[in-house]
Amino acid sequence: MSISESHFYLFRGYLHFETVGVGKTSNKDIKITNVSDKAQTLRSVTITGTDADAFSQTSTCSELAAVGSCNISVGFLPTSKGAKSAKMNISFAGIDSPVGVSLSGTGQRQYTLTITRAGAGSGYVFGTGFNCGYETPCMQT
Repeated sequence: MSISESHFYLFRGYLHFETVGVGKTSNKDIKITNVSDKAQTLRSVTITGTDADAFSQTSTCSELAAVGSCNISVGFLPTSKGAKSAKMNISFAGIDSPVGVSLSGTGQRQYTLTITRAGAGSGYVFGTGFNCGYETPCMQT
């Protein structure tokens, strides 16, 4: 995807986080590559929208060398259940409009299920409305 007068290449214009438990964090990176023959200065990275508080960003990018690249780390920390969305805006000095990246994810309540075996043998645990994986917490479906 070429962005902003062919100065930059953004690995993807969206970032989707799968279901994340409320109060848990998931992190992903966005890679930005300067495809011009001149260094470019990163002016700002902001997150806006209704659910902006569910997302965060960390960037060590300040200046992108000619044909250089860097990563912006994006975190998703839902504080309530449900679908969340926001937009990350990446602005560079000397370029008119910011580059936009759509952010989305789903927050889900987590439950703890403790099973104690009474005696020898094995068995199964069945439930309705829960999704459990091997060594992963059960989540309400």
